[in-house]
Amino acid sequence: YMETRNKQAWIFPANINIIDIYKAFCELGQIDWKCSSRASVGDTVYIYFSSPIKKIVLATQVIDTDVKELTKSHLQSYFHYDRYFQEYQNKRGRYIRLKLLRELSEKESNCLTFDCIKKNGLKTVSIRNAILINNNKKLSMYFEKVIK
Repeated sequence: YMETRNKQAWIFPANINIIDIYKAFCELGQIDWKCSSRASVGDTVYIYFSSPIKKIVLATQVIDTDVKELTKSHLQSYFHYDRYFQEYQNKRGRYIRLKLLRELSEKESNCLTFDCIKKNGLKTVSIRNAILINNNKKLSMYFEKVIK
């Protein structure tokens, strides 16, 4: 008997100055992501694009939380510099597999800029680590209102 917990929603930051995460997700459909959060299979992960975009652009879903065979090499062409890819390849730790669900509409995305999220419950000064939306009632309600 496995206890099934409610599915959770997360915000994961992506540094778009290091990797073209948008193109990678759109072309590959899924990405292996280094992850220290407690995300579980079935959870929704919203991808927040770093400066200069500073908003959530993609909705993805966790499809595996213990990726043994990393598909890292597929990502090589999406890194802006080879040294960034080398760093990514050398990272140890837990990887989860994220599958692209969809690109958010412009209307949704424009309501999920850093400033909008900040006004609606985000407590951190920047988005550098995974954020569990469910832990924050105000933020949860805001996401439910924005995402159709």
